[in-house]
This record gives sequence, structure tokens and C-alpha cells, in this order.
Amino acid sequence: ERGVTPGLAVVLVGDRPDSAVYVRNKTVAAKEVGISILDYSFPATLSEAELLKCIEELNGNSAIHGILVQLPLPAGFDERTVLAGGRGGEE
Repeated sequence: ERGVTPGLAVVLVGDRPDSAVYVRNKTVAAKEVGISILDYSFPATLSEAELLKCIEELNGNSAIHGILVQLPLPAGFDERTVLAGGRGGEE
């Protein structure tokens, strides 16, 4: 559709330096091609429920066309549940 700027939400949980570099590089590349970026950076102490709430809110944001959750997530997170947006594997 013309006139729509693609929007990407990038979610980083924790403080892994390698993940931070990877996210920064993806953000720069996306901006270079005209994608609108929303960066979300959370401490490793964030709960899975809080992360799922954030993803749910992003899913309801019409300006966001994709959500990138940087892996690996800190210990204690169920990556499958998070990547499914809390829908238990339903896509």
C-alpha cells in the first residue's frame, strides 16, 4: 500500500553486549531503508508477563507491522511463548 511507512518494534531484554550490537545494527539498517523503528530495551529483571503485555500492546498498534524480539532471552523466559505473543504457539 502506498503512503504507509513500515513500522518495526525491536525488543531487547537484558544486557548482553552481543545482542545490543546486533539490535543496533538492525535498527540502523532499517532506518536506512525508510522503516520506522520503535526500540524497547528492558532489564533482565523484566517478567515474562510484562514482556507479553508489551508484545500484546505492540500487536494492537496499527503503526507497527513487525515485532523483532532479540534472542536469546534471559533465563526463565519461555522463548516459544514469547515469540508466539502469548498465544501458545498459535500464529
